[in-house]
Amino acid sequence: MPRAGRVVADNEVYHVLNRGNGRAEVFHKPADFAAFVTLIGEAKERFPVKVLAYCLMSNHFLCGAPHNTCYVKRELM
Repeated sequence: MPRAGRVVADNEVYHVLNRGNGRAEVFHKPADFAAFVTLIGEAKERFPVKVLAYCLMSNHFLCGAPHNTCYVKRELM
């Protein structure tokens, strides 16, 4: 059964995350973390995304973004 649609509200900050399958590592070495930060910077140049904060851990990442920039995910995927 599909999940219910998410409520979209203006001026709200959304918690965006992605985790490795089975909590497996997605960042294996320091260069992987650096490459991901570079990708965030490139996305900010291509799209009007505003990342308020982010946290990278070996098996997942988290970030906070205002609602009006969350549509970027569809364009990046």
